Amino acid sequence: MHRPAGRVRLLANGMRMQRIIGMGVFATALAASAPWAHPQSQSAWVFDAVSADTVAPSVVCYTGPRYIVVERQLEGSLGSDLFARASARGRCDADSLPGDLVHRNEWADYFSGVRGDVLVIDSGTGPDIREVTMLDLRSGLRLLHRSYLHLAPSADSLTIGLWDGYYLDKTGPGCPPPVGGLLPGVDSLFTVNLRTGDVRFAGRTRCAVRQ
Repeated sequence: MHRPAGRVRLLANGMRMQRIIGMGVFATALAASAPWAHPQSQSAWVFDAVSADTVAPSVVCYTGPRYIVVERQLEGSLGSDLFARASARGRCDADSLPGDLVHRNEWADYFSGVRGDVLVIDSGTGPDIREVTMLDLRSGLRLLHRSYLHLAPSADSLTIGLWDGYYLDKTGPGCPPPVGGLLPGVDSLFTVNLRTGDVRFAGRTRCAVRQ
């Protein structure tokens, strides 16, 4: 089975670790009971709480303690345009207002959540091929754009956890061998600085298999 091209990293034991690019991910967490093993519930413990109201066809207004984000799904296309403004304005207009941070859909972009002053955007056309973008709502700068599996909680309010997946040349120590034509892999946890966008390895990995 062909592996996609990607950057190769060396693990401490000398095995090569190849980053996933453009392939589905089939991750198997050893600790299935841990919260980071359930990405579908990540919004409850990663992002600020918001209320969601459908204000027009294909338009949803997410209201949080500090920001309002309006998601307008595009007709005849995957993805949405996003308009972010201060919650104090109290407006859920389905188009941009003066002073809004405007994010135009690039590739199947969807609202994921807000954490502090950072807007998080999820992109992809399937459950396993995802990218994440983080925008600073104060400056409008793009802090981060990269592949990922899902986000995770972190120890402080200035960072957020991010799991990403990689291929391995051979099964990692303590991991079960892949079956059914799948390939060995590993998931790695990183922390993202929500002020600078800097990404650092958090020293945690888990067994995985790749398609």
